[in-house]
Amino acid sequence: MSKALYAFNLDGSFVQQIGVTGNGPGEYVIPFEYSVNERDKTLSVIDIEQRKMIVYSLVDFRFLSERRIPFYSDDMEQLPDGEYVWYNKVSSETSDSYAFTTDENLKIKKSFLPIDFESGYSLGTNRKLYKQGNEVSLYTPFSPVLYRIQGDSIYPAYQFKFGEKTLPSLDFLKENSANNKNYIPALLESPYVAFYDVYGSEQLLCVPYYADKIMYFGFYDKKNNIPYNFSQNKIQSELQVGAFSSPIGVSRNGSFISLLRPGLLLQLRDQGKEIDNRLVQLLDNSTEEDNPILLFFQ
Repeated sequence: MSKALYAFNLDGSFVQQIGVTGNGPGEYVIPFEYSVNERDKTLSVIDIEQRKMIVYSLVDFRFLSERRIPFYSDDMEQLPDGEYVWYNKVSSETSDSYAFTTDENLKIKKSFLPIDFESGYSLGTNRKLYKQGNEVSLYTPFSPVLYRIQGDSIYPAYQFKFGEKTLPSLDFLKENSANNKNYIPALLESPYVAFYDVYGSEQLLCVPYYADKIMYFGFYDKKNNIPYNFSQNKIQSELQVGAFSSPIGVSRNGSFISLLRPGLLLQLRDQGKEIDNRLVQLLDNSTEEDNPILLFFQ
């Protein structure tokens, strides 16, 4: 986990560090999540260590303001009107729903989707909210529905299918997590989809999911209503990228972005793994300790 926030140009060149580490105004300890507001040209950052949200200028990255977060959440997105949507992992006095909205002063306004399963254990990413343009989307761990949030309303936008596989039932989850038991080993051995994540661009949805001890990547072409489904091994082989992983984000032109680890790729190359020539050129100038290589794909 990085302990600082950095800005880069699209060509990968470094711009500057945003903010500094510390306990003072505008300073953070663990900057865990952030959201960009194009309208106000601001960047809101969650520091989960100090439980505060810091706002910086998108123009010159100077510190603008900060507020203490009066509830626990490590995942948020800012709506076009300046208000926020927060993802909630567990029921509390604050909210017993998976998501809630707040105003700019972090006062809770409305809750959505009552929590139907709670556990101290989880799989997949912590990120259950994402923003594409002005649209904020939300999904929950064990329901195959992608929701859109607009102001004080929420509606289902897409429903997922995983071939012949299904997500676990609530009865299965509750039975295997009784008395605070770790349900994950039973889930990984079951025929169910153990976890899934969602990444969206204007034209595509990318849904990485894990079932039968295999990682799959589902893609949905929104414009042409066409689904695609590939195993991780299939993508690694076809693209010749050595070790393909889930996206970490989406670029402005709609490309998904994944990380390739130079250390692992150098080992795979030495083992005779077939790797794309463009990637080989980067590896020739890399060491095992280098920063990740960014893979943009559509």
